[in-house]
Amino acid sequence: MRRTMQISEKQIQIQKHPAAKLSIALLLGLAALLLLSLSISALQGQLPFTGINSGGRLPELLVSSETPSLPAFRSSVMNGMPGELTGVWVEGLLAYEVVLGDGVNVPQELNTASIYNWADQRGVTALMIHNNLGGTALYELEAGRQIAAVYGDGRVEWYISRGITAYEAQTYTADGFQGPFRSWDCEGCSFAFSVEDIQQIHYSGSPHIAFQTCLEGTGRMGFIVVEADPMITF
Repeated sequence: MRRTMQISEKQIQIQKHPAAKLSIALLLGLAALLLLSLSISALQGQLPFTGINSGGRLPELLVSSETPSLPAFRSSVMNGMPGELTGVWVEGLLAYEVVLGDGVNVPQELNTASIYNWADQRGVTALMIHNNLGGTALYELEAGRQIAAVYGDGRVEWYISRGITAYEAQTYTADGFQGPFRSWDCEGCSFAFSVEDIQQIHYSGSPHIAFQTCLEGTGRMGFIVVEADPMITF
């Protein structure tokens, strides 16, 4: 009975002191943030999943009937922010709105790409887009194609494609590619590339743009990366 009374007195003391209640709330909040941080860190140890698994069948593709002109597209993505990339455009091929990403989730909207923050922190603009929401246009972004990067104030920077690199993933989930990976064109090769290898090869180094979207084959799943180097700014 004495033990019960002691606990009751402590409870009464906490109720009488708002500062104590606030301290408990802060501790609970910090614990929740720590758990969220650990969860995000675990997910960021993989590459974003940029497509759907349709069992080897070509996914139902959602594509625009035509690509707008550069002036029209430029006007549609301007938001007045000088340093913010808001869109990328390739004549007759693609026009993607660009949004900020969290490194894990990829937008579920048509022709919308998100910035991969792991690369962004290292000076590389990596754009993630689902293959069934406009990403298949990247299959045609071959070496030499010119890409317009549009910023919030209407400024345009030009890039030139290096070409397409394709990988097959050994393990993946709807949350991301865990790896390891191998070249898509070498089915007899071992899965020798890790997530860290892909990040270092494509998503770090000198400033450039990189695109990623999923690639499917019969019983196979992977992704392509298209990198592009700066050309002209005006």
